[in-house]
Amino acid sequence: MAELEKLSKQHPNILSLYCPAGVEEVSAQADYQQLTLTTGEQLNAKLVVAADGAFSKVRTQLNQPSEQVDFEQFAIVANVVSDKAHQGWAFERFTEHGPIALLPMSDVQGKARLSLVWAMQPTEVERVKALPKSEFLAELQTAFGNRCGRFTDVGSLVSYPLTLSYMARPFYHRCVFVGNAAQTLHPIAGQGFNLGLRDINGLIKAIEQALAAGEADLGSSELIHNYYQSRQQDRDATLNNIEFLVRGFSNQHWPLVAGRSLGLRLLSWLPPLKTPVAEIAMGWR
Repeated sequence: MAELEKLSKQHPNILSLYCPAGVEEVSAQADYQQLTLTTGEQLNAKLVVAADGAFSKVRTQLNQPSEQVDFEQFAIVANVVSDKAHQGWAFERFTEHGPIALLPMSDVQGKARLSLVWAMQPTEVERVKALPKSEFLAELQTAFGNRCGRFTDVGSLVSYPLTLSYMARPFYHRCVFVGNAAQTLHPIAGQGFNLGLRDINGLIKAIEQALAAGEADLGSSELIHNYYQSRQQDRDATLNNIEFLVRGFSNQHWPLVAGRSLGLRLLSWLPPLKTPVAEIAMGWR
């Protein structure tokens, strides 16, 4: 936020910052989108970029539908403390009930802290959330193992259903949806954030190309369709791959167990394979 404030002061004719403020209403007009803010101010925008999350108010205001795929899993999210330094590494373990992911966070009072996303069957969620802290940590330790050290503390627990939510066409009249506003993925491979960044990068490139061609209307249907066409293949492939991973790692059919175990072991045994796999996942290829 400090950087945005700095930029808005340096370039007042280019960037205006409205904060704190939210979008109260969006109204589609022929040549612009009209936004009414919670402060009462009104803005007319040639192009709206909706990056307001899975429960996008812009999407709701414009009556744009999203498709839902229920994976019949829930996730428990919490911050946990370990007695072993994470060194900035992220970890993920695949179980028959879904993945357990641990993402590095900043240390607190010299203690290693990680963000936990623990996928499990819906019938298990309330039981696990009701466990005393010591029993929760013991059950997490058993499920995840000792790769991250011994779990010594956990914060408050939050749970939510794991679904794939996506807009079949993440754009509308003078509006482009990016990130979780366009698609919310299962956290199995941590691809939602990467896909959102690629959405934004693709939109920036489309705008740069339009400006270079002398296009004055940055909300034109041509610009928006050029953006969508540039993102469609990557987006569709990522959505399909995530669903394949969820289905493939969340059951105990022995051919799938053998295949996924072999694949993961090959990545461990052959380090040169890791780089291209990571580059593809991050969108560098």
